[in-house]
Amino acid sequence: MAAAALVLISGCGTDPGDIAVFEREEVESSLAVGTPYADASASLAKLVYRCEIKSGQFVATDRTTSRAPSFLSCSKNSDKGRIDCSIRTQVIVLPKETKVGAIHFSAGDVCL
Repeated sequence: MAAAALVLISGCGTDPGDIAVFEREEVESSLAVGTPYADASASLAKLVYRCEIKSGQFVATDRTTSRAPSFLSCSKNSDKGRIDCSIRTQVIVLPKETKVGAIHFSAGDVCL
């Protein structure tokens, strides 16, 4: 009985690292630097990201704080089957003229 409980407890959710890798690969296959910036929101919406145009500070992939006059900020919570946490992924898309100039990605647990 104790072994079964341990398996149940240890198997309470997907590894956040696995979800982050999966989400990053999905984003990279749907959106690339050099593609039309106008298509970025629709491409990420197909992956169930919620997007909005923002300005000011954002966290880059390397976890440094950066600034931009305008960027697309998209986020999604995944793996809601976990007991008290979900995995939040965020994609920041920076324009360069009419094209996607850079894509920043981050992911982590959001727990109650």
